[in-house]
Amino acid sequence: MSEIKYVIVGAGIHGLSTAWHLGENLRKSGKGSGKDILVIDKTAIAAGASGIACGLVRNNYSH
Repeated sequence: MSEIKYVIVGAGIHGLSTAWHLGENLRKSGKGSGKDILVIDKTAIAAGASGIACGLVRNNYSH
């Protein structure tokens, strides 16, 4: 296994988006391929708020 440089906690919409964008930026800048990014979650992908309430992508529900 390669050396892990980046750990993202949470495999919801925000965590996976962060991992994807980080990987893309590393690849485009020539600083890596994204293989050194690890995403961890206590249950499963989108098993928490992302799977039921959009993970607070929009938090102003009263308007």
